[in-house]
Amino acid sequence: MTISPAKLSEPDIVEAVKLSRELADLSNAIGKPIPHRLLINEVSPLFPTYQRAAIADIARSGMQRFDTMLTERAAYAEIFMSGNPPHYADQSRDPVRKAVVELDMLAREVCDLLFPAQHKEAA
Repeated sequence: MTISPAKLSEPDIVEAVKLSRELADLSNAIGKPIPHRLLINEVSPLFPTYQRAAIADIARSGMQRFDTMLTERAAYAEIFMSGNPPHYADQSRDPVRKAVVELDMLAREVCDLLFPAQHKEAA
């Protein structure tokens, strides 16, 4: 699986669309699927109009993305200072709790895509 991280900005989305097309061409050439998903990150907690419009543009492009979007949170920036993911931080802090929920949701989505039969049996 190929994951393209992207902010909700025109340059990031344009490059992600280009990569998606290149992967589709490669997939056709080798006769095997190459799963590709866009991972939207650094989403404003306010989710302003321009970001909602960018999501609509992505949907119109046909590019597949994860449902989970990573919001701007202090817990993500703190990874660079502590070297630890939010799961190892103080989860009594609201930003940390929210980051853990986002990351767990993203992990579930990835596992569902990579191991669909196993996750259907477990449900």
